[in-house]
Amino acid sequence: MIRKDIEQLEAALAKAEEHSKQIQTLMIKRLRAMYKFGYDGGQLSYLKLLLGADDISDLMSRYKYMSAIADGDRKLLEEAIAVEEEIDSKKKQKVFLLQEAPEREKLLLLGPLLYSMRNNLRLLKLSNHQEILI
Repeated sequence: MIRKDIEQLEAALAKAEEHSKQIQTLMIKRLRAMYKFGYDGGQLSYLKLLLGADDISDLMSRYKYMSAIADGDRKLLEEAIAVEEEIDSKKKQKVFLLQEAPEREKLLLLGPLLYSMRNNLRLLKLSNHQEILI
């Protein structure tokens, strides 16, 4: 029972860690793109991008796209934080289960053993009683 819980927890932990790696890869790509396209000679080129609009419609479109990109980046960061918190939580659960496992395992293993010993004691008493009768 405990082993099954630990195995399930380890599987969920591995899945979360893989998801975290995927998010980190995406974040690295985004940071690289932000650095590559976001700066021009040390100046923020997003402002240049907005000010380079031909008319108000073009300005609004550019702003809309920049906002969508920023929202996507924010959501990616929030997801990364949530996954890291999930990983930390699962690691803590695993440590707790591993600390608790020996005591629980003893109880689970001792139950059938005690039952078997009780039955053996009954059989021994019965055989001793029968020997006395013979």
